[in-house]
Amino acid sequence: MKKKIEAIIGPENIGQVRQALEALGCLHFVLSEVRVHGAAARSHEEIYRGAVCRVDSVARLRLEVVVDDWDAAQTAQAIREATGDDLANHVLIIPVEGVRTSGNQGSAMVTASVRRRKFPVSL
Repeated sequence: MKKKIEAIIGPENIGQVRQALEALGCLHFVLSEVRVHGAAARSHEEIYRGAVCRVDSVARLRLEVVVDDWDAAQTAQAIREATGDDLANHVLIIPVEGVRTSGNQGSAMVTASVRRRKFPVSL
């Protein structure tokens, strides 16, 4: 069985997270931009086209990678260590029923059975 690791991280942490994943052999992952609203997003005001606007959300990155069941805890721990103890960073481990992987990377995610738009990453 496979597990999907989904992490919400700050954009400043992507370099450390990428290095941690590469050290574990996870060379393929999905990265998308998200906006976080809630306790992690501190409300502030910005001026947009001359009008004062209240901003209640903050830009974050959602990282998704599918790994083998026995690699899930180690991969999630590597992401947590790379991002530090920031409470705004969230790491989830979700079971995945079906996944298609490339023949070269047994634990690398190419396409999950979940139907969502995927954005390629080139860093």
